[in-house]
Amino acid sequence: MADEALHRSTLQDQLDLQDKLQRIAKMRMFDDTLMNAVFDSRISETEVLIQIILDRDDIKVTSTKTQEEFINVYGRMVTLDIVARDADHKLYNIEVQRDKYKAPPQRARFHAAVTDITLLKDRQPFKEMPERYTIFITEEDKFGSGLPLYHVENKIAELNDAPFCDGGHIIYVNGGYRNLATPIGQLMHDFACAHRQKIF
Repeated sequence: MADEALHRSTLQDQLDLQDKLQRIAKMRMFDDTLMNAVFDSRISETEVLIQIILDRDDIKVTSTKTQEEFINVYGRMVTLDIVARDADHKLYNIEVQRDKYKAPPQRARFHAAVTDITLLKDRQPFKEMPERYTIFITEEDKFGSGLPLYHVENKIAELNDAPFCDGGHIIYVNGGYRNLATPIGQLMHDFACAHRQKIF
């Protein structure tokens, strides 16, 4: 009787392990668990991600953390997927979102506001505020125009849409973009890929 119970328990453990391994094998960087494993405290991986999205190779990331909580005593708190800083003190908040409808402009605005309040010390002059990038990588094309990136910048309407130059940047990345001749197309392919051997 005890041997039979032990056999059933061992068999169930093996089935549970197989189920877990199958789920792990299907994970992609659009899944929180794998995204956290790839980018949490991993500076070089986060640096490559930011360099490709911004099309710049001079960015040097100094810190990166995933699932960073920002407590708001006045209202809604938020957990940020990736928060990184570079050698020039610029801040990058990168959100990986499978559902494009969960990345509305108001959410980008909220994330920008939450991170902005961390950028200045008490009594530090406003003009010393470093740049901030709020980046949403959505699995589908958020705006439906087939572009790899959508840059959102503040402008002055009465001055022929001259840049406002407040240092705040919002970028939506089209996770469905697949021009494999471009770094951003390769990156989005890799985000959606569940087969390690097929990653660029």
